[in-house]
Amino acid sequence: MTSGLYVGLFGLIVAVGLSNLQYVDMNSPRNQFIVGFAIFNSMSVSGPGGWLTNQATNPFGSGNGAEILNALFSSPMIIAFLSAVILDNTCPGTDEERGLSFWKTVDVSNIT
Repeated sequence: MTSGLYVGLFGLIVAVGLSNLQYVDMNSPRNQFIVGFAIFNSMSVSGPGGWLTNQATNPFGSGNGAEILNALFSSPMIIAFLSAVILDNTCPGTDEERGLSFWKTVDVSNIT
């Protein structure tokens, strides 16, 4: 029962995340690289069979800070998010490529 709820919940989370890419130019090699690298990086670091899942001890050391870092970096979604945000803000791209030109036209004052 619980696993079925997780499948539905995380399926919806992935669908909403991917729907946010509708304004991004996915024909751009820049954006294809960012999305592909973020997914690959998340699976190779903390996915099934990833680097963090094969560690016997906490690679960040001991203590509360190390436990927090281990918990954060053990989530593939957080790894993908951080990879994509860092690459999107460091790789040069136009506002149209990044999908920002659409969001500049949205009037948030009318949203209730």
